Amino acid sequence: MLDERLSLCAEFVSGVGTVCDVGTDHAYLVAELIKSGKCSSAIACDIADGPLDFAKQTVEKNAIEDKVKIIKSDGLDNILPDGITDVVIAGMGGELIRDIILRTEWLKNNVNLVLQPMTKPEVLREALYKNGYFIKEEKCAFDKTHAYSVMSVLFCGEYKEKITLKEKWLGKISDSKLPQNRAYAELFIRKEKKIIDGMKKSEEKGLLKEHEEIAKLFDDFLKGR
Repeated sequence: MLDERLSLCAEFVSGVGTVCDVGTDHAYLVAELIKSGKCSSAIACDIADGPLDFAKQTVEKNAIEDKVKIIKSDGLDNILPDGITDVVIAGMGGELIRDIILRTEWLKNNVNLVLQPMTKPEVLREALYKNGYFIKEEKCAFDKTHAYSVMSVLFCGEYKEKITLKEKWLGKISDSKLPQNRAYAELFIRKEKKIIDGMKKSEEKGLLKEHEEIAKLFDDFLKGR
């Protein structure tokens, strides 16, 4: 059974063609998508041999060898786009996910992207908007110690040089009553307040106003403003 984070990723997969799971690790997501019948074929790829060995074990255990290709690849560098309708990139930092997307031109061909950054989601969102990608939907998952954002993204060709603070830091997260969304906002408020306190105690106050605005954004979100 998938945890809440990967379950959200599975929810955002369209199921209309082949799904490619980048950084597949144990291939749990791929196995669930095939076993549930949502996807009829999949590619599980990873940069390291260890995770690929685990992925192979999962595929063999579930007897889905005929439906899953296991490929060693740095991001999507060794993946051919033929038949791929969905790409999942989960469990990586936002900057790494950004870099994988920006060097893969075929993702612009109506490929549904399911993205789950472990860190720096604001960096990823800003890069997506500036490079013509649109966040269709975004939900949060909470695992008792951390809150994560999962995004459904599609290339639209609308390039935004400037985005709002809300677009960068909250994206499409909108319902402040959901506990996982509140946990997500509370996580960032704690981070921003720690940064603000540190700046107030030091001579580095150049970005103080910006961090105060970010903290206020999340505080307003929690208050339903």
